[in-house]
Amino acid sequence: MKRFPVTLRAKAPAKINLSLDLLGKRDDGYHDLRSVMASISLYDDLHIMLRPCKAGRGLFTAQAAGVRKGNLTSLAVKLFMEAAGARGWSAHVRVEKRIPLSAGLGGGSSDAAAVLRALDKWAAVQTAVRRPDLQELALKLGSDVPYCLRGGVCLAEGRGERLTPLPPLPECWIVLSVPAINVSTVRMFQLFDLSGRREGDNVFETVNPHPEVGEIKQVLLQAGASKALMSGSGPSVFGIFDDETQAADAVQTLKPIFPKTFLTVPV
Repeated sequence: MKRFPVTLRAKAPAKINLSLDLLGKRDDGYHDLRSVMASISLYDDLHIMLRPCKAGRGLFTAQAAGVRKGNLTSLAVKLFMEAAGARGWSAHVRVEKRIPLSAGLGGGSSDAAAVLRALDKWAAVQTAVRRPDLQELALKLGSDVPYCLRGGVCLAEGRGERLTPLPPLPECWIVLSVPAINVSTVRMFQLFDLSGRREGDNVFETVNPHPEVGEIKQVLLQAGASKALMSGSGPSVFGIFDDETQAADAVQTLKPIFPKTFLTVPV
């Protein structure tokens, strides 16, 4: 049967950490965590181009503005296609980035998970291609990828691979603001390990060195947010609002100072 090029499209939602606790360092170098995560309506768009090629000559790549080569997305393509035995195909992913980079929002992990979901649907209708275990591939890619594969509201434990679905959030509006500062996730883990402090809903806030986080939280709470918290290792800060007008007003207050400010909802 003649094979033709195929284009797949997928959306990758950002995630926020409604809570985040680190329970200790493991023998494998990772940390045991306990975190409640939720998906929000800020998306990257992915375009996956699959082309037939001679067996053994497949090339699996991905590109996104501002993202270095060898990113999680390109690794997700490679792992899936190799596990699926898709030797007669090449794949290239183009990512339209909307989720800010290195912001504690799981953008790279969500892109990788979106690739796995899209390729799994493609493999389901290919007679000569296997459907690998997506959860197994997700954990190889990173601690947040298993959650991003599932989405919604979940309690994540272990490295992030033990997921317990939770009820969806009630109707609300989530204001997300990302200050223009660089945060190293590795450095935040190091600071946490040195401090040993486990206070608040996100333990990384106890070692966060950036005053912008506190400034954004104060604006959100003064605007009427029922909760304001840094997401993941930061520097993103979100506020949860019961009132859409208050949420929109908070966006207008923050955006002139922090241009990467978004009004989102749970998804």
